Amino acid sequence: MTNEPTGVYSLRRVIFDNEISNTQNIILSQGQQALTAMCQKIYHLYEILRSFPQLKDTYIHEDIPQTLSEICLHQGIASSILFNNSTKTVSENTQAYRLRLERYNYVRKFCENQSIDIKILSNRKVRNQLVHIDDHLAKALGKPNTGWFIDVAVAFRDQFVCPNGLELQFCRSFIVSEEVILHLENEISVRELWDEAWFVLGVVFGIPKNKILEKPEHSLR
Repeated sequence: MTNEPTGVYSLRRVIFDNEISNTQNIILSQGQQALTAMCQKIYHLYEILRSFPQLKDTYIHEDIPQTLSEICLHQGIASSILFNNSTKTVSENTQAYRLRLERYNYVRKFCENQSIDIKILSNRKVRNQLVHIDDHLAKALGKPNTGWFIDVAVAFRDQFVCPNGLELQFCRSFIVSEEVILHLENEISVRELWDEAWFVLGVVFGIPKNKILEKPEHSLR
């Protein structure tokens, strides 16, 4: 039995399903907000890339690093709240673990009823490398003979050759021609991520898609 909050006050709707507890409503609404914020940042990224000139296929704008960082941050938060069915952690108490599995099954039920296959948001490896970026990045940065692109947007993943035979690696970097974020060992399709988020926002939270994601242009080789 979960102790419920005595009162809930918010400037937005946090209780959306009376069939589940107020606690789960509030936590799920945090996942909804993360998905919404992620989509807003993806849209902003595409607006930047379409609106500002390129410098030899490198996109120079002061908002790009922060926008890429926030896309990945919100993706990790949404994935943790809505799609995390991993085993109980050492620091997790029994109640938190039970609520987490309840949320996972609640969201999964809606997705399965609509035959929606959520691949990116449910990917445990991607989630862990986004949420625990400090641990994973510290390990990755320790690799010898490696150069890094971090929080940048470029047209092609192989458009730059590292000097002295260094191997090029990416952290939260957007490849415009492929519409993917390369993050450590992961390739995240931003368009598929956008579609998954709007599917979940629609079927679970009743929020309709209201924007079209137009692909930014890049110069041909």
